Amino acid sequence: MTQLKPKYDSERSFVENKNVDKRMLSRIVAEKFRGKIKFLHVMSVVNILFEELFRELLKNKFVIIGNFGSFIFKLLPPRRHYKVNSKQIVVSEGKQIIRFELDKKIHQILKDNLDVAKTFEGPNNR
Repeated sequence: MTQLKPKYDSERSFVENKNVDKRMLSRIVAEKFRGKIKFLHVMSVVNILFEELFRELLKNKFVIIGNFGSFIFKLLPPRRHYKVNSKQIVVSEGKQIIRFELDKKIHQILKDNLDVAKTFEGPNNR
């Protein structure tokens, strides 16, 4: 089995980073099952979950999961940037993004129970 390259190179960057991708989420869930469910199976379930969430987001602009959090479909305003080739300032189109807000109670529980040293133990140290 190939070893996944960790996305976070230090404890500090993992704790301070607010973004987690699907692969990292799948890896964390697969590790919690301790080999009972394979990583690729977890990854496929996570992909299906996100596909269904995106379909609902496109219909309703938001999805609320009770006692967990909410996904919000947001339109960012246009931005000005400098185009190097033409040496001009141009305005780009607005972007559509998805934001997730974790429920405040769960956020506090996670913060209180996070053991950063244990999270970054290698497979040889366990």
